[in-house]
Amino acid sequence: MIDKNLDWKSHVKYISTKISKACGALARIRNCVSIDVLKNVYHALVHSYLRYGILVWGHAAPSVLKPLEILANKAIRIMTFAPFGAVDLKPVYKQLKILEVPKICLLETGKFEFKHQKELLPTQICNHFAPQEISHSHGLRSSSRNEPPRFFSQTRIGEKSLQFQKSQKWDDIPSEVKNSEFFNGFKKNYKNFLIETSA
Repeated sequence: MIDKNLDWKSHVKYISTKISKACGALARIRNCVSIDVLKNVYHALVHSYLRYGILVWGHAAPSVLKPLEILANKAIRIMTFAPFGAVDLKPVYKQLKILEVPKICLLETGKFEFKHQKELLPTQICNHFAPQEISHSHGLRSSSRNEPPRFFSQTRIGEKSLQFQKSQKWDDIPSEVKNSEFFNGFKKNYKNFLIETSA
């Protein structure tokens, strides 16, 4: 859902409605199915909406994304019978091996950058992220020949772009994860890292 301001409020509102209904479905079945079934339902009805297109809208302002985080937490509480209120749900996410909303964005951004560096993306997409395609409000720097170029931005809007975010987030990934030989190995290793990381 694209709005004229590109602040993603319309999209977040749309998928919030979908996830709210999914929470209702989880509440209706939680007493008669196993946690594994609940997790499958979560991934089908909640995670799928959170993941779709998150490379584009996932770097929106925290205040815009907050309703999705609240609904995702609600789904986790329903699945695990966790009490509502000021309860730290990070250990629950970790136990279920489910990623919180910001970490879903981190995983998808990391997967994209890994594919970009390994030239696994379609040529047209790779060309879009080539240095010569960066606008005047952006630039790139590379600390060494072995490191991918780092993009920087002179505007707040530019800092929300995928070009900027994928460059910044890549630096936070452990070397042993970034150096994975194959995509499936990177995806598994990075997801496990995000699950185990409390921050």
